[in-house]
Amino acid sequence: MYQYLTYPRDGYDEGSLKKDLIYKLITMHNTESSHLKKLKSYYLGEHAILEHTRRNVNAPNYKTVANHAKDIADTATGYFMGNPIKYNNTADGDIDELLTAFDGAEIDQVDAQNALNMAIYGRAYEYIYAKEGMAELDSTSIDPENTFMVYDDSIERKPLFAVYYYEVKDDTKDTTKYQAEVFTENLHYHMVLRSTDSGTTQNEQVTPHNLGQIPIIEYRNNHFAIGDYEQQISLIDAYNSLMGNRVNDKEQAVESILVLYGTQLADTPEDAKVAMKILSEEGLLELPGDSARAEFLKNTLDESATEILRTALKEDIYTFSHVPNLTDENFAGNTSGVK
Repeated sequence: MYQYLTYPRDGYDEGSLKKDLIYKLITMHNTESSHLKKLKSYYLGEHAILEHTRRNVNAPNYKTVANHAKDIADTATGYFMGNPIKYNNTADGDIDELLTAFDGAEIDQVDAQNALNMAIYGRAYEYIYAKEGMAELDSTSIDPENTFMVYDDSIERKPLFAVYYYEVKDDTKDTTKYQAEVFTENLHYHMVLRSTDSGTTQNEQVTPHNLGQIPIIEYRNNHFAIGDYEQQISLIDAYNSLMGNRVNDKEQAVESILVLYGTQLADTPEDAKVAMKILSEEGLLELPGDSARAEFLKNTLDESATEILRTALKEDIYTFSHVPNLTDENFAGNTSGVK
């Protein structure tokens, strides 16, 4: 869930930010960032099922990934941004120059990436900047895993500044530092922050960015910044587990234990090994007398019940994400919207 990061309005001076508070805010966001990384991992197909183990290491252990997360995010983004956003002139003003600037910044691609980030993370960040050595503005979408907005502590929660950072570890000294770009309404701070026993130390460079407002824009997917599949991860995990068990069951059926009643395969262990080899190759077993019988010992899944559960899980995944399942027969049969 979205965490509001705040900085005290009293005593706030954009020309003299408190470095120890910036460091604290970064470490707080870095904790939340692990959850954001998990959301991206699910989009990329790196699901919990891939870490699944079985007590019997020799038993089949298929780790099937049905990537509903990616399907939901891509479908939602396609519906939202399938047609690029149109910017039209109004009676209040001519925006031709703005449209020219948008074309130069390839704003359609930025909008599409922002939409995908909102679907994955529940939030997106767009950075407006001047091209190097030029007065022309450009725009790019930056990673929510390393970006956050800081608000004042008033009831209005007005944005004060934005932070883009990354972590640098020195394993030889067992130390961690953060390189951070902090943007206020008028200033751009470049900071290198590290924590020591004596407090937060840093190197700092400050330059004006001349934009007159915070050059990083935050977009939220909804009020709570929840991603499109974020609350369906447990259902996705259950679906993957069910499908993996289904495949494992089929594999185990091939390797089931043969049980003999009223007879034995051979008189000695050596002869039994020979008989098992012949049985494996020929697939035929002859039993003496009428009372002898053989059967495979196996624990099979009820295919009918399994299919009902699979369908129910899939329906719930799409129902609660509020994204249509494009492979559903009812949806596919009425793509035109005409009944």
